[in-house]
Amino acid sequence: MALFIESADSSGALKRTPLGAGRTRVTAQPATQFKIVDDRGIQLDSSVGVKRVRQSLVIEGLPDEREVELVNFFRNCTPEYSCSLSLENFRGAQASEITPATIPVGALQDGSFVMHAPSTLVQAVPVAPEAEGAGRGWIYIGVGALGIAAAAGGGGSKSGGDGPTAVSAPDTPVLTSPKVVSSGTPVISGTGTPGSIITVTLDVGSNDSLDLSYVTRVGADGRWSVSIGVDTPTVNTLREVRLPEGETKLLVRASNSSGASLGQLTETMVVDTVAPAAPVINPVAGDNAISASEAAAGVTVSGAAEASTSVNVAWLGLRRTVIADAQGVWSSTYTAAQIAAGGSDRTIAVTATDAAGNASTTTSRAVSLPVGTPGSALAINSIAADDRINRAEALASGGVAVEGTAAPNARVTLTWGSALSRVVSADANGVWSTRYSNADLPADGATTITATAVDASGASLGSSSRAVLLDRVAPIAPTISTIAGNDIVNLAEAQAGVGIVGTAEAGSSVTVTLGSLAKLTTATSAGAFSVNFSNAELPASDGSFSARVTAADAVGNVSLEASRALVFNRAATGVTIAAVTGDNVVTYPESAAGVSVTGTAPAGSSVVLSWGSSSRTVTANGSGSFSALFDAASIPASGSSQVSARVTDSVGNTVSSSVAVVVDTLPTRATGTSGADTLSIGANGLANLAAPGANVNGGGGVDTLSINGSGLTLDLLNLPSTVLTSIERINLTGSGNNSVRLSVSDVLDFGTSNSFNNGSGWSGLGGNVAQRQVVIDGNFGDTATFSGNWTFQSGLINNGGQVYLVYTSGSGSSGAMILVDTDIVRTFI
Repeated sequence: MALFIESADSSGALKRTPLGAGRTRVTAQPATQFKIVDDRGIQLDSSVGVKRVRQSLVIEGLPDEREVELVNFFRNCTPEYSCSLSLENFRGAQASEITPATIPVGALQDGSFVMHAPSTLVQAVPVAPEAEGAGRGWIYIGVGALGIAAAAGGGGSKSGGDGPTAVSAPDTPVLTSPKVVSSGTPVISGTGTPGSIITVTLDVGSNDSLDLSYVTRVGADGRWSVSIGVDTPTVNTLREVRLPEGETKLLVRASNSSGASLGQLTETMVVDTVAPAAPVINPVAGDNAISASEAAAGVTVSGAAEASTSVNVAWLGLRRTVIADAQGVWSSTYTAAQIAAGGSDRTIAVTATDAAGNASTTTSRAVSLPVGTPGSALAINSIAADDRINRAEALASGGVAVEGTAAPNARVTLTWGSALSRVVSADANGVWSTRYSNADLPADGATTITATAVDASGASLGSSSRAVLLDRVAPIAPTISTIAGNDIVNLAEAQAGVGIVGTAEAGSSVTVTLGSLAKLTTATSAGAFSVNFSNAELPASDGSFSARVTAADAVGNVSLEASRALVFNRAATGVTIAAVTGDNVVTYPESAAGVSVTGTAPAGSSVVLSWGSSSRTVTANGSGSFSALFDAASIPASGSSQVSARVTDSVGNTVSSSVAVVVDTLPTRATGTSGADTLSIGANGLANLAAPGANVNGGGGVDTLSINGSGLTLDLLNLPSTVLTSIERINLTGSGNNSVRLSVSDVLDFGTSNSFNNGSGWSGLGGNVAQRQVVIDGNFGDTATFSGNWTFQSGLINNGGQVYLVYTSGSGSSGAMILVDTDIVRTFI
């Protein structure tokens, strides 16, 4: 049969791509509809399945082991311009199409998602071991693949057990964990059918993208859970190992070992880690002073808070939780009896907690109670809100307020530690107050303030006491240890997170500030503290910064600030490699002499050079240059290779550079035929004539060695006598100025006798030339250097219109003759 992948774009234009053997890949474009088409118009059999592999959609189990991959189906196809794969030609399909928003039916052990399952899996038909690997992409995985047996701890895999059985599909799971959480690493939990496999898929941001998936199993107690940031996802990972603020859609499916499922649970979870703003308390009774008549009628305390938050109101010894309405308004009403029973608790304290459990800071408001309430009994209110006085409170303008209640117009005598006693008078409502300056306060430590009172007639009204702790000594200034080893943070250290450690007063609350971010921790009993700043909270720009640390003790005294200067240097420095041997080609002579690799790097930096299996470590000099020698034994064999340089600068940042190099050290070899041949040789070939075993043999006939290139030299004076064989002509023309160097013995070694005479068109040579002959051709700018005892033969020789000069050394068959093109510059040495 002929199969095609048919695509229709937004304009309706159709395109068919035939499916050949193996996998056919088609890149998915936005707003495109795909369909598998059989030229006979019949449906595909039930072994066809579809899965998501990373960002692509893969169709497997097609006839003749064919497959289709819609590349980047989940990346290129946006919600606004969605793509789809029609399932109308798939036998037994449960849906009409698959889109990027389609919910998977399960997940495979390799981390991919199942989008459409073959009927063999849905029906839980066992597969015989001998059938595995038979080429049916969805059968050879084995029944139970949808359940991810290996990842979940067993069942359905051929590696153990009695094999899959046809069991009923598990119930749709239930979510019991909160839908609004205050942590980016929440625990998602619920209930389900014991033993069933739970696949939790997260759509982070609720933007119809399936970002990652977790797999777990329901326990015998019917409970299941997945811990974000602790458990390992089966598909993808979280960049920051935590969920971001905002919505995340949860898709939870329960399946048995054969992949059967009754349905999927869809919920939206919101991550909210931001505490609500501190609530507002409106003035109570208009002036924060409750009269007797107002108390008798009942008093309403009201205010504003973040809409829908839970507002905790503490007053009169009572704690209540009310809900702020959609406009953020909250209120709590107190009866006359509750006000009368409230004793000396005259300060209202309010906090707000949002749905995620984030709590605001506390807002307080002091309220005076009317005459006739228990405030008429002698009492001392809380001092400094918590009966603890720190240095700032002691030195505050106006001093420390001490207040209380007694009978109207009573005289109250206050005694406080070693401080002088003082007498104050209660007003007509029984309220009295005074203030103590820092100089009037007793010494630091645990103290007791006592109030005794008498009425206008002098009759005793009893006494009341309150324990107060004074601590006006700030903690010692913290110390900060060296950061990142040298107070310089390089790129690798920043990516790993920067830890700031030091010492502070034992048990103190330590605030560490780096850039614009502050973190709070507590010093241990040994006086040590430690915080870590991840790469994402660190300052975005490089440069100089200060880490600042303060410590606060239990009563709120704050130490002097300690600071430590540090530098962020995350910019890796550059390195360059000069062209190796000038052209990035290494010939045999260059290799034999050793090759120097040079380049530039920051002055004083360490440079590690690698070439093949060899490496060298050098230091760039003060001018920023480096050089390393690779001897012949260290240079790779002939072929393509790479020279790389890795530089580590003074702060530990590293950067690499590389250059491709061709090693060509094989001996040059060329052999002609029995006729006239022209053997061409270029720069590398010339150089590698020096390699052992090199030979250019012209064979029979009059053969020419042609120099192909510019600025090249055929130096036969420094080459073995065996390099050239049966070469009658040397042509220097090339593409520029070239040269040759040869001796009498060279001509005798590779030249032949009587190749050039009058009979072969060389007028002026005679009919028979006994000497061994070599012709040197070239043009203006080419040069020839001849070594030995050469004699110029007068007269010019003409061959085909080209004029030559003749030089001889000796006579007969033991003599040598060179015929040199007159355009060539000649030198005899």
